[in-house]
Amino acid sequence: MVEDFGQMDELLRESDQSPSRPLFGKTSRLLDQNKLQLTKSWLGRIISDIDDLSTLESFPTQESISASVELVEGIARALEDEEAMLEFAPGGRYYERAAILGASVGSGKEGMQALVRHTLGIAASATESYHDRSITELDRLAHTDPLTGLFNRRYLVQQLERQIEMYKRYRHPFSLLMLDVDNLKWINDTYGHAVGDAALSHVAAVIRSNVRDVDLSFRFGGDEFMILMPESEVDVVRLVGDRISDSLRKTKLKTDPTLITLQVSQGSASCPLDGLEAEELLQQADASLYQMKQQRARQA
Repeated sequence: MVEDFGQMDELLRESDQSPSRPLFGKTSRLLDQNKLQLTKSWLGRIISDIDDLSTLESFPTQESISASVELVEGIARALEDEEAMLEFAPGGRYYERAAILGASVGSGKEGMQALVRHTLGIAASATESYHDRSITELDRLAHTDPLTGLFNRRYLVQQLERQIEMYKRYRHPFSLLMLDVDNLKWINDTYGHAVGDAALSHVAAVIRSNVRDVDLSFRFGGDEFMILMPESEVDVVRLVGDRISDSLRKTKLKTDPTLITLQVSQGSASCPLDGLEAEELLQQADASLYQMKQQRARQA
């Protein structure tokens, strides 16, 4: 714990030569980006310490908001610029602004100690927030297909196991819809893989626009997609597949100098009708998709 303002100044000066200096920079940017939330939190703490109505009625709200915003800005500056620390010393700009928040900061040496402790608390909270957001972003990337923006196969397996467990506990049925882009190989061979990638992204966009918010859409691999649909019977799932297929025929893929019609085959599986294990359901969806492809081949 830093006991006075001078120690905090010394800490920041020493950090110039330490590996933690980049962290101060990140913390400074986070403080600057989150001034509104920090100010609201700061003032909330001040008001919560007021014990009588007359003091609350005379509380200088607008001036305190302005002072709080300036102090957060000053803290952000101080984390990257040693000279800004001087403004927190008696007679400095931020020292005077802190005096307005006397309910939480106080005056003199004790007041500055309180301000320093609060400063470090905000910095620690901002740093923790940065790490939390980093972990969340890494988690999102681990579950997302980079080309289409849909969830990936790994996440499908996790969610499929979760839905099966939900059925076993609460008897909530669900279904899988599997889609395969029939003419992707022809597109890649004719127009190149860049157009093939555009075709996959186009299919993903059409899928998003034709499913419910509760449905989860995945790129299963290659030219295959999967949609996990809670509380849905197999007949409803087939209707969704038909709607996606119809949308693809109507929208087409724009590529210079022509328009390409994308065609998909579909397969489906339902829990509990087609099984109570993930592998069973995936095999059934794949088998029914293969059956549709065979029918189309015979018709062709």
